[in-house]
Amino acid sequence: MAGHWGVETVSVQKMKLLKVIPEENLLLIGGGIPGAAGSTVYVTLTNKKVPAPKANKVSKNKVKADAGKAKPAAKK
Repeated sequence: MAGHWGVETVSVQKMKLLKVIPEENLLLIGGGIPGAAGSTVYVTLTNKKVPAPKANKVSKNKVKADAGKAKPAAKK
């Protein structure tokens, strides 16, 4: 079968730049980057914001309700 693969340009958005190591010309990026090992990757800035991680918030009512529940004493 004839065919030609690998010409498509792929863009990945909202990647986090974790660390820059200028001595070794390295950018550590969180997540997968498409392409073959050793291929050229272009990194550009965007205006898009990466959403902050949502913390699990416990409401005050839930805390009070849980505090009122006592564990029953063990039977002998």
